[in-house]
Amino acid sequence: MIMVEMQFYRKMAKKYLLQCKRYHKTNTVGRPELQQFQGAIGYDKAEAGFFVTTGMFTSGAKEYAKELGIIILIDGNELLLWLSQNKQPDLNGDRYWGMCLCCGTKVEHNIRSTEPASCPNGHLVEPSLDINGLLGNSPTGRTPCCVLCGKRMRLINGKRGRFWGCSQYPQCRSSQRWIP
Repeated sequence: MIMVEMQFYRKMAKKYLLQCKRYHKTNTVGRPELQQFQGAIGYDKAEAGFFVTTGMFTSGAKEYAKELGIIILIDGNELLLWLSQNKQPDLNGDRYWGMCLCCGTKVEHNIRSTEPASCPNGHLVEPSLDINGLLGNSPTGRTPCCVLCGKRMRLINGKRGRFWGCSQYPQCRSSQRWIP
């Protein structure tokens, strides 16, 4: 449990508690965990508390929090929504540096692009990271490469669900199964 103190005014400080649980997205937090958290809020004389989980809350936990009125629940979906809504649109923060394997020169890449970058000597340098891999849409944290042409794959939302498709489509029609 992490204690967070928020000062709205210099003379008036309010204390809030924060409890975070990292669970699989299908795991649940129930009423017993909230009861323990309520005890900590009372013991620490806090104003209220935020209970954050990457999983879900049971209906009993939701009802209990609503009755108390001092525990704010944030589940995995809401957390992702908050993170995506508060992402700044500044693309300068989305750059990273790679190295040309031919000459050792630093090359700038953008996390949102799967296109290779050229080093000052004209060598093409493939990106090593991308946004889908970092957001956990790839089991390895990186976007897979196409088994046919070696280029990076893209995460596609198709009619029958998500899958990895080659970034060179329609020239290369390779695809791979996406595992959440």
